[in-house]
Amino acid sequence: MDASDETSSRLLAVQVELLHERGRASAWMSLSATLLVFALLWSRMPNALLFGWLGLRLLLVALRLWMLARFEPEAASSLAHWRAAYTSLLVLDGLSWGLGIAVMAPLDDPVITMLLLAALVAVVAVAGTMMAPHLPLATAYGMAVLLPPAAAQLWRGGVVGTYAGAVLLVFLLLHLATTRIAARQVSELLRLRLLLEDEAQAHARALTLAERHSAVKSQFLATMSHEMRTPLHGMLGLARHLREQALAGASAQRTASTVGLIERSGAQLLGLINDVLDFAKIEAGRMRLADEPFDLEELIEDVAALGGGGARDKGLALEVETDGLGVTGTWMRGDAARVRQVLQNLLGNAIKFTESGRVRIKAVRHAATGRVRIDVEDSGVGIAAARLEHIFEAFYQVEGEFDRRHGGTGLGLTIARELARAMGGDLRARSRIGVGSVFSFEAPLPPALPDTQPQEVPVPPAPRRLVGRVLVAEDNPVNALVVEAMLRQFGLEVELVENGAQAVDRWQHGRPDLLLMDCQMPELDGFAATGAIRAREEELGLPRVPIVALTANAFESDRERCLEAGMDEYLAKPFREEELRSLLACYLLPIDADGIRKGVRPDIIV
Repeated sequence: MDASDETSSRLLAVQVELLHERGRASAWMSLSATLLVFALLWSRMPNALLFGWLGLRLLLVALRLWMLARFEPEAASSLAHWRAAYTSLLVLDGLSWGLGIAVMAPLDDPVITMLLLAALVAVVAVAGTMMAPHLPLATAYGMAVLLPPAAAQLWRGGVVGTYAGAVLLVFLLLHLATTRIAARQVSELLRLRLLLEDEAQAHARALTLAERHSAVKSQFLATMSHEMRTPLHGMLGLARHLREQALAGASAQRTASTVGLIERSGAQLLGLINDVLDFAKIEAGRMRLADEPFDLEELIEDVAALGGGGARDKGLALEVETDGLGVTGTWMRGDAARVRQVLQNLLGNAIKFTESGRVRIKAVRHAATGRVRIDVEDSGVGIAAARLEHIFEAFYQVEGEFDRRHGGTGLGLTIARELARAMGGDLRARSRIGVGSVFSFEAPLPPALPDTQPQEVPVPPAPRRLVGRVLVAEDNPVNALVVEAMLRQFGLEVELVENGAQAVDRWQHGRPDLLLMDCQMPELDGFAATGAIRAREEELGLPRVPIVALTANAFESDRERCLEAGMDEYLAKPFREEELRSLLACYLLPIDADGIRKGVRPDIIV
């Protein structure tokens, strides 16, 4: 049902409701008018005719009250039938008035005749206000009441008859005109009423939704506080422990173990931040997907290999079935990184919430549709049906003691489903308490053509030693210390400055081989400093110095802003030593006898 049909249906319901509300009063007023007319004609008409008319009127009034008593406003499908039946009954009621007075009006007593006609006018006038919500009914009722006596009076002739008939016809025309206007106004008021009700309901829903979002986000903040404090507490505690070990002269193996724990805690914290960033990208509609060929079977096996350790630690059997991908090959086109992210989330949850039994990954490709479905099935605790429909909501976590033992931000499944939908697919779940759950990831992944499959070319590792002098603009002393340590380990000369203004000054006087530029700094930020350097290079005809952005801003829009500002590369914090070395190797490798940096493609030489 579209919006216009729904509005018409609701308008019909309101009109019928008004007819019903006014029906009883109209019926009792009609009965009172009937008794007054009966009293007026008593002893002036034959008893058989008068009592026959009275019996008919009483029967019609009783039928009206009976129909009103049987009215069921909840039965929306029968409202139109009820209104049609009620309209027919009222038209009969009007005819009993009009034909009765036309027949019973005494020809020899014009005063009584005028009183009877005045009673009919009053009946029509009162009925018009009662029946205004339904124009066809008001029109038919007025004509049924007034046309018969008007015709009778005109047929009677004479001054009184002609005058009375003409007056009734004029009143009928006025009644029809005013009734039409009233009906239109009532209809507009009813539509306005419906609109106001819709607005009130919309505001109530918005308020409820806002309150729910507020409660959910408050819970999310509390959860994030807990989840972030946990690795931070570990990192700070381990750092203190490491200092105590150093003072106590602990062994190198024990110190390395402590440092490894700090690194894993930092990786856990970074994973939480990445979840929040991915969710923010999805909500802002800024999630971009790649379209590249990749080996889906190999990707699934990699995901299983990464999760295999956790499964073995819990004594779980981890099974992988990829035979359903077909014999035509397992190369697909799509965003391999996002497919991997979805599967890692599903497999991680399956292992996390399964205490015993097995976890299975099964991939099937439908050749006719080109869609791939990957099921991650577990024999875990299962999810109740009432909660299953909410598990993909942002910040939602299944309640209970079991969940509190495992933690989590409540964003993983939300991100996974939105990624699946962004790929043109979906993520669904089915579960039974005590049996386990199955999460089905489905997406269109067309097979990659043979000539689009990338050739595996061995990439030589970046050399550990680089050559050159690097200027680092970083206002955070800890970050500056970390970057300096990495650069000196690469064999590079390093100079540190604290803001963009100092970076521009040192570039002018020192001519470094490369700049590592933080974006957010006091006095002059990295964007403005880069712009000043590029402008000065163009003005003096100087060669372009490579500038690499080192920033904690990790959105794609941040990368684009860095490149638009004149920077050459972008590296988001926190980064690993290997990532920084690989990037710098494009610019700072040793130069051979021909003046070409070893291992660098000609298209990136600056």
